[in-house]
Amino acid sequence: MAANTTREVTMGDFVAHTEQWHHEQAERQRDPEFLAWLAAMDAELDRLVREDAPELGKLDSPWTAEGLQVIAQTALRQLPDFAAAPLAGEPFERFQRFARGIGHIFRTCCDGQWKYAVTVSLPGEADRPVPVVEIASSPVWFDPQTMLAYVLFDHTDTILLDAFEHATTDHREWIAAGRPAPAEWLQLR
Repeated sequence: MAANTTREVTMGDFVAHTEQWHHEQAERQRDPEFLAWLAAMDAELDRLVREDAPELGKLDSPWTAEGLQVIAQTALRQLPDFAAAPLAGEPFERFQRFARGIGHIFRTCCDGQWKYAVTVSLPGEADRPVPVVEIASSPVWFDPQTMLAYVLFDHTDTILLDAFEHATTDHREWIAAGRPAPAEWLQLR
């Protein structure tokens, strides 16, 4: 099959996406597990604000950089042993809600959309799809679960806030350039 012009950055390299890849990606978006996950969005974000991180509800707008910092700091307080043992039960569900909130902020602030995609797996783990945020101004997906894991492993929100700053800066520049198609935007950059 001929390679498509859509490309993705993986570890600093561009990887051409084939027609087969596009077909598999389109099929993945209809996965019942992902559709159920999307359907639960409002209820899970509400639970995040009411139960997990009530500080979000005190903000003028929880879905901003300030909200991102609140989520990260709250996760650090509530999940301090993340690196020591695998999460299960309620702590894992809370981790999922924190990640959902992170993704929602990226999606909201950068006109993104949720996708179900196979991302880079940890060594020894099988590839599996996870909810990620796709932003037209970026050649990479934003994986909120992985970003939250970095926050918890490193005990700092710096990498998360830096990623958000880069995403929002790129998004503003993309808008100023007239919202070009992703392939054209990569060439302009």
